[in-house]
Amino acid sequence: MKNLFRFSFGLFFIVLLASAAIGQVRIVHTPPNFAVENTPIHITAYLENTSSSTVQMRLYFRALGEESFQYLEMENLGNEFAGVLPPQPQRVQKLQYFLMAIDGGMVVTLPEENPYYEPLEIQITPAETIREEQASKAPISPPAGGKYLTLPKDSFLILSPDPSETYLPNEVIIAVSLFLPSEDLDIDQTRVEVDGRPIVAEVSLNLITATIPQISPGRHLVEIFLRRPDARVYEPIRWQFLVRRSKKELRATSVTLIPGIRGKIYAESKTEKISGRKLDNNQLGGRLQGQQGFLQFGTNFYVTSLEKKNYQPRNRLLI
Repeated sequence: MKNLFRFSFGLFFIVLLASAAIGQVRIVHTPPNFAVENTPIHITAYLENTSSSTVQMRLYFRALGEESFQYLEMENLGNEFAGVLPPQPQRVQKLQYFLMAIDGGMVVTLPEENPYYEPLEIQITPAETIREEQASKAPISPPAGGKYLTLPKDSFLILSPDPSETYLPNEVIIAVSLFLPSEDLDIDQTRVEVDGRPIVAEVSLNLITATIPQISPGRHLVEIFLRRPDARVYEPIRWQFLVRRSKKELRATSVTLIPGIRGKIYAESKTEKISGRKLDNNQLGGRLQGQQGFLQFGTNFYVTSLEKKNYQPRNRLLI
């Protein structure tokens, strides 16, 4: 009982520390998905958890392979900061950059850790590639009268990515189950787009799957266009999902709760708006391991306020 009390108290203390970290000043920014060669690149960001009016924000940048960064001062627009990266020639494949906010003795960067050696990146796409993609798009337009065919809600099921969860760049897999009769679907005319750009997908009468080779942190839009054999078009399947950068944004804290037990615990609380609907998500997770005498043990756990009995389970416990 005593050990259980110490464990519970330690867990509560770590949650308090993680909650305090959430209130720290940080830069909020959604990187561009890509940039077109010889075109200016607009960058915007804002500071969270500060009301200071004397903050300056710098935008550091360099072409991939260059040793040193250049920087420019971003314009303070009141609610956000804005800057324009110079156009990049075709020979530049990627542009690396990071943000730095300065206010007296306070310095905050994005990425938060090691921005100089692990900066954000923008893929520079040749203009010809964009023109070819646009030309290759089959026209997806509603029939005469300006209306799509209604797609019954029970005719598809979004498996991944879940719009209420956050993913790492290498975790994103698009998967949708279909329940349409074969005579109502021309699978060869199915198209999948992410942020308005077509991607290669595997399509059958029952399942659509696709992977995304490169995706940047931020919010992204998936659109799936389906046609009937008579060329009539169904209303698109649309949803959004969120990608975070590779390094964990959740602040994990190493802890020793009771002798013989060690591990990491993290906590996060966030509020998002998805399709105009407010979504609160409180998360607690971690990894613990230890040894008592000859017995060794370990556990991974994840608990979220989004757990509901009528939906697929989200809480996880692995022992």
